[in-house]
Amino acid sequence: MKKTVLAISVIAFLTGCDLDSDSSSSNTSSSGYTVTGFDGYLQNAVVYIEKDNKSGFSDPSEFMGLTDESGTLTLDNTPSEKLSLQTLVLGEPAQKVLAGMDRKYETVYTTDSDRPSMPLDNEYTLHTTEGAAVISPLTDLIVLKMENDKTDVDTAIDSIQGALSLPSDSDLYVDFIDNGDNKLHKTAQILADSKAKSPDKYQSNPRDFVLDAKNAVEKISDDKISDPNYRMTVDGETVTEDKLPDSSDPSVNTDVFESIQGKFNALNLTNGHRVISPVTFFEADLTDLFIDNADNPITLLNGIEVSNTDSNYVVLDKNDKRTGLVAYVMDGKMRVGMNSDDAIEGSGDYIVTVSVRYEGSIDYKIRTAKALFSFSIKDDATSQ
Repeated sequence: MKKTVLAISVIAFLTGCDLDSDSSSSNTSSSGYTVTGFDGYLQNAVVYIEKDNKSGFSDPSEFMGLTDESGTLTLDNTPSEKLSLQTLVLGEPAQKVLAGMDRKYETVYTTDSDRPSMPLDNEYTLHTTEGAAVISPLTDLIVLKMENDKTDVDTAIDSIQGALSLPSDSDLYVDFIDNGDNKLHKTAQILADSKAKSPDKYQSNPRDFVLDAKNAVEKISDDKISDPNYRMTVDGETVTEDKLPDSSDPSVNTDVFESIQGKFNALNLTNGHRVISPVTFFEADLTDLFIDNADNPITLLNGIEVSNTDSNYVVLDKNDKRTGLVAYVMDGKMRVGMNSDDAIEGSGDYIVTVSVRYEGSIDYKIRTAKALFSFSIKDDATSQ
């Protein structure tokens, strides 16, 4: 009889996302049932119970909690139903559902440990089998194969192992990040990005996407296999060969990001606050914020801008209402402050979106990247 590995773990409690203090991820018990989601470890992804494996997170009653920076969520008890994972992108459908549950989630979005300072481009879902504590693109393939072919888990595992040219005793529930399996990690990256780009096609024919991804990975050089910014998608058309990217995507320099975020954290903004004359709260050098495929700063500084502002550089919230905080880029520096005719408006958490757009020097492809900085506005009634 074939041994099916479900990777169920009962381990010491790992603290969940701080933003989710009301969920079971913040349980302070000494033990629990810990779920891990990854292609890189996914932080602030929704773990939920889904009935049909297709619709994604849409029902607040199915919400189990948010993953932490290790991609983990600890529950009090082993769930009796299958778990799924939903990534979040600001303004996209699943993120709106979460934000509608509580205002504290309005600026919550998913990041991937492969590129921890960058938001994801698209929302997507990952599934796993009943009783499994790992949710990854590989477990997602097992579930899709079972659903599409009306087959059992062992048969689905056999099919996916064959498509990946893996031995019959290989573990598809493995944490390939922790194991340092760069080829399997890159395959999972490609699968996740491809599903996000073409969810319906991927859903109906996942095995062809697996074959496509495996063939692509076999052609990627060793230095690119371990590069988290060397990204590509496949189309599931195995009769045609997908073209490998000529260079890596831009990324966000984590050290610079955290330094600038620290400046935003230090702001003391209160609803209704005004200034007599224009004021600059801080300046931040953006020269090294974005990194190109050679890990060198992108020097096209005129391609960097704060994109969620109005004509007077006032930062807008998700409903395009003015917050009163001014942010703009000039000579490679971001200046953050206030105009004399504006007032700080709102209460809660907000986002400043810094984006770059430039033409690649090798393939002349237009490349983009974003860094999202958060800031808070205190209600005047609670700041006394």
